[in-house]
Amino acid sequence: MGWSNWSGSVASPVATTLPQSEDELAHRVRTATKVRSTGAGHSFMPLCASDELILNLDALPGRITIAPDRETARIPAGWSIKRLTAALWDEGLALANQGDVNPQSLAGAMATGAHGTGVDLGNLSTMARGFRLIGADGEARWCDAGTDADLFQAQRLSRGMFGIATEIEAAVVPAFHRMVSACALMPRPTRVSISSGANSPRALPGSAAPRSAKPRCWPTAASPAS
Repeated sequence: MGWSNWSGSVASPVATTLPQSEDELAHRVRTATKVRSTGAGHSFMPLCASDELILNLDALPGRITIAPDRETARIPAGWSIKRLTAALWDEGLALANQGDVNPQSLAGAMATGAHGTGVDLGNLSTMARGFRLIGADGEARWCDAGTDADLFQAQRLSRGMFGIATEIEAAVVPAFHRMVSACALMPRPTRVSISSGANSPRALPGSAAPRSAKPRCWPTAASPAS
């Protein structure tokens, strides 16, 4: 049975290989002529399709390590965002921003530029602080802003070109709850009917609210998790 992305729009006849250790991963990379690494296959682009070796890190052992200042965490790169955010929540922490679905691997979501919300909340690659990579030679190397900075900057949104990430250091924030505006859930009004003898306008279903009416909505905001 071969590999396919989540929608089936990209497929390969090659079965996915799941290394059981970093040493096995390094050996497979070193001895292969063409390698692709895949996570959840959420992308619709043919980044992971191959007729030779497709690796998946789901079986690679690892654990999350929180920095003493609680501002960063070292995370197994193959972990899904769902698994990661659950582990962070248990520590009273969270990612500052993420997309609307969470099965993607952290490494894959970073490498493909998912998923930003403007200048103040960038995509996941803006949260990267360091990477442990297995290069094409099978050697492990670390890169961050102070160590091999050019590789670090390239790896942040690499699409898998500079090695296979096995561990990622990422910025984290205190856990929080998100409150969403209810305005978007309310029907948009279009017209007003004024009843004879009424003291004030009356809005019909699906009609415009009178100018004096105040919208019943709550602003989007974040509050700390208790």
